[in-house]
Order: sequence, then structure tokens, then C-alpha cells
Amino acid sequence: MKNKSIGIYQLITGIFGILLIILNIGIAIENSEIRFTIFLGVVLFSGLAISGYTLIKDYKNSANYAIVAQAMQVFGIVYNGSQYLFTGSAFLSLIYANKGISFNYQILPIAYNISTVSGALPFEMKIFVVPLIFIILLFLKK
Repeated sequence: MKNKSIGIYQLITGIFGILLIILNIGIAIENSEIRFTIFLGVVLFSGLAISGYTLIKDYKNSANYAIVAQAMQVFGIVYNGSQYLFTGSAFLSLIYANKGISFNYQILPIAYNISTVSGALPFEMKIFVVPLIFIILLFLKK
């Protein structure tokens, strides 16, 4: 039952992630530099949705696919002005930056950005709590 619940969550967040990216497709048409970022976002969220579907249907190795999909969502990193942020579970995060460690919570569940951001942020690492909990639950036996 827990795998099906996680699968439903992955399927929903994957679909909503794809929809949010597609709604911003006009930006990609105007700016050729972010076309790859848009394409990569659709691929990542599609993989998340497919992983959720395989968990719901209880296909062979579906838990392994779900663990990989969740592992890709645990960390959000900013390093030397480049950002990797892909998660369908941005509710709770632990943030380590130059100014120290902080705990962040937000209503926005889906966060995605893989691009160059301000060079004023030399390093920041976010650890998203919900995907970490899902990984632990997926490792536990039924």
C-alpha cells in the first residue's frame, strides 16, 4: 500500500511538473538559451510520472526506479552561479549556505530550475525532506 501511495504522489507531481513547464513554453520560444532546460524538465518530470505509474501497477523493479527518481529530487545545489533544482516535494528543506544552516518550509510543492543564476550565490545546498522520507520508506520491506 505504501508503494502505491508513493506511486500516486509521483504520478501526480510528475504530471503537474510537466504542465507547469509547458505553461511556460512561451519563454523558451523567446529565449533559445533555456530550450534545453525546458526539454530536460519535461524529461525529468516525465520520468517521475512513469516511475509513479510503475509503482502503482507494481511492475518488476518499480521500487528501484522510484528510488532513483526520488534520489534525483533530494538535493538542490547552487554552485558558482549554476543551479540544479528538481523536486516535486519542495515543502520542507534543510538549507546549507555560506550564512549557515536553516530550515525552510513553503507551500509551493514543485520546484525546478537548471540554469545559470546570480553569481552572488557562490554555494547553497538544499536537502528536501519528503523525497528522503520516500527513499527510506521504499527501502523498507513490505
